[in-house]
Amino acid sequence: MFEPSPAPTSQALSYLDKSDASERTVRLNILVHICGFFRDMFPDQLSRLHQLFKDIAELDEPLDQNRIKQHSEKLYHQLRSTGAEHDEAWDLACARLYGPAEGEYGTSVGKLIETKQWEEEEELGAAFINSLKHVYSSQYRGKDMHDLYRANLTAVDIVSQIRSNHEHEVTDLDHYYEYFGGLAKSVEMTKGTKAEIYINDTTREHLLTEEVSKSIHRAVRTRLIDLVTKMRNLLN
Repeated sequence: MFEPSPAPTSQALSYLDKSDASERTVRLNILVHICGFFRDMFPDQLSRLHQLFKDIAELDEPLDQNRIKQHSEKLYHQLRSTGAEHDEAWDLACARLYGPAEGEYGTSVGKLIETKQWEEEEELGAAFINSLKHVYSSQYRGKDMHDLYRANLTAVDIVSQIRSNHEHEVTDLDHYYEYFGGLAKSVEMTKGTKAEIYINDTTREHLLTEEVSKSIHRAVRTRLIDLVTKMRNLLN
């Protein structure tokens, strides 16, 4: 059905393939979310990333060792059953980049929270899905693919977010609850079960991956101590 790639076609894929097949760990399936600023500033990176995912999906590897390939083939059959032609179906099946529609830059989750126009968490999850259901692939740029996006969400077991600087904790920016929290709730709504959620802290010498509850606890503790210290300095 699909022609396996005889050799990697990108530098990134070449790097991934350096390890011996017997030593290589399973290639995990992923779903990547972008904001409008990333879309506008790095269009070439979007193309390269999509090609990378497609290259990996076409590798001559067992499905149980290549989850991107496994999920892509599943999505391909679903798309073909709905009438999509081969090229379009394979392009969309390999797509893992989703974000706002053209001309949009974030989600509506932040506005709902700021204006207090929500009552149930499911409303926030639905707002996230409706904002980021637009696919970016080689054939499409910001196409509304609601059903395909939900099909990708059903394959998510872990949600992760990067913390990249010392100045901001996970409790300081709306970006964390807008994207990180919005995605976690969307996965729960789609699958019926909660995903594991982690923060990847890159502010240290070595990468630290920890449960979000620990990140929040440290952030609150740090901010409270900082506040108490400042108040003491003012009173002295």
